[in-house]
Amino acid sequence: MAFPAIRTAIPQRRYQLCDFTLVVLTDISSNDDVDYHYLMGIIPQGQQHPALFLSVETVPAGGQQMCLRAENNAQMLQGGGPWKHLDNFVDDALPIVAKLLNIDLNEYEAYRL
Repeated sequence: MAFPAIRTAIPQRRYQLCDFTLVVLTDISSNDDVDYHYLMGIIPQGQQHPALFLSVETVPAGGQQMCLRAENNAQMLQGGGPWKHLDNFVDDALPIVAKLLNIDLNEYEAYRL
C-alpha cells in the first residue's frame, strides 16, 4: 500500500485548482514506516478522498525527499528541498500537481480557500 496510513493530521491549508481540491496536512501520525513532514491530498471534484498525495518525508539518513503517492505505488520526485517551512512546500508542490493534472498555471490559478 502506497497511500499514507494516516492516524491523525492537522489540515493547515486548502486550495482549489480547477476541478481539484488540494488539502495540506501537517503534524502527521501514521500507521506506516514513513515519517511524513507534509502531505498534500489531491481530491477530484465530487470525491471524498484523495486520488493522489504529494508528500515530504524525512529519510533515515537525515534530510527530506518529496514523493508522489498513489494507491499502489510511490515515486520519489525530488530530494533535499528546502521544505522545513510550509510555504516552501506549497510553492514547490503546486507546479508539480498542476503538471501531473495537465493544468496550465498560466491559464488557471490555485486559489487558497
